[in-house]
Amino acid sequence: MKILVCIKQVPNTSSHITIDSHARWIDECNAAFKMNSYDEHALEEALKIKDLHPETEVHAISIGPPRVLSCLKKALETGADDAFHITTGPGFIRPETTSKLIAQHICNNSYDLVLCGQMAEDDMLSATVPMLAAITGMPFCMSVSAIKYNPENNSISVTRELSSGKRQIIEISLSCVVCVQSGINTLRYPSLSSVLRAKKQQITALDFKADDLPASEYTIALPKASLKGMFIEGSTSEKAETLAAMLHERSLL
Repeated sequence: MKILVCIKQVPNTSSHITIDSHARWIDECNAAFKMNSYDEHALEEALKIKDLHPETEVHAISIGPPRVLSCLKKALETGADDAFHITTGPGFIRPETTSKLIAQHICNNSYDLVLCGQMAEDDMLSATVPMLAAITGMPFCMSVSAIKYNPENNSISVTRELSSGKRQIIEISLSCVVCVQSGINTLRYPSLSSVLRAKKQQITALDFKADDLPASEYTIALPKASLKGMFIEGSTSEKAETLAAMLHERSLL
């Protein structure tokens, strides 16, 4: 079995985020980046399948500027067998572009299963995977909370989360694309042997182009404050009286 895990590098929300002068993307000068947490669980699920079926190959792929190499190196340290990097410039990458570039790699290789996170933490669009499935013609399933590989009939059984706490179990023939939820598994710590092996591995650079796709027309901005705070001055009793009056005016008391 051959599995491809799609990994996205996203801004770390703990760093100070500012918008660039063109309102197209964040200012990367002071921003820190990390692996998308949903994609970490997709990688872990691929490695769990490999634990049960040692003949499985797990590949990781990411798109972006050279900084995304740190995510791919982390994937190798965690246990991935190979990693691929599609180089682009910095800035926001449209889901159409992402899906087309990854589809080129899938079409050049025979993957039984493509695993992705449910969404990216930065844009939260959940748009790339449906587009990827449409381009490649592979069936896909989203909101998956459990996966079981059935080698006897070359399929997987997936459990999907539905509304009202209901769940749906579907059997899908391989090859297919699956989006996993963050609660599907518990992340492992990289083993020392995997870390040492990753130091010697080379990440394969892929020279794919998507020049026929339109440039991004998105603009971004930080949300505007919808409410303003108020400081109440005075002694403790005066503050209490003022607060009580304010609550009374708003029919809250």
